[in-house]
Amino acid sequence: MAAASNNVLAPCKLKVLKWKVRKESHVFKGTVLATYREFDEENVSSTKKLKSSRAGVVADIPVDEGNSANQGDVLLIMCSSDDKTCSHPTIMKDMCAECGMDLRE
Repeated sequence: MAAASNNVLAPCKLKVLKWKVRKESHVFKGTVLATYREFDEENVSSTKKLKSSRAGVVADIPVDEGNSANQGDVLLIMCSSDDKTCSHPTIMKDMCAECGMDLRE
């Protein structure tokens, strides 16, 4: 069975400044994925952080650093962390320290 994938969408019109993750990286909920600048019709905002809303593994990054994206564009594709994508090499308090999966089940 293939791991389910979720897309991380651009919250607004933006320019990706720097990716903080790379393909096949394990991320936790709240992990900073990238820094970006938001564009509106009048000016450019200060640098902001794009954070992960869930744990998983980065499958692909379709938008390169320095490129712009419109609101709703796919910035990053993540697969869920399951037994197929992580061998859970480090376990602390019934959670995998690598992927963040709750192993009590």
